[in-house]
Amino acid sequence: MQEFIGLGGKAIEVSTGSHSQVETRRYQRLSIELGLMASRGSDFHSPTESRCDVGRAPPLPDGTAPLWSDWLPC
Repeated sequence: MQEFIGLGGKAIEVSTGSHSQVETRRYQRLSIELGLMASRGSDFHSPTESRCDVGRAPPLPDGTAPLWSDWLPC
């Protein structure tokens, strides 16, 4: 992660259809501890790979800074 940040990384994917709740919380903790913004996966590869159906990605956990929070409206 330090190399990622050193190369300019600003955000990590915290929540995806393939992460368990434990994994999501782990990535949330990392994003908070390392000062990274968070994103969520919205892609879908197959019913056997994802825990949720297409278009039903889980939300970011409360207290997580979404990557899009600083975006200005068009």
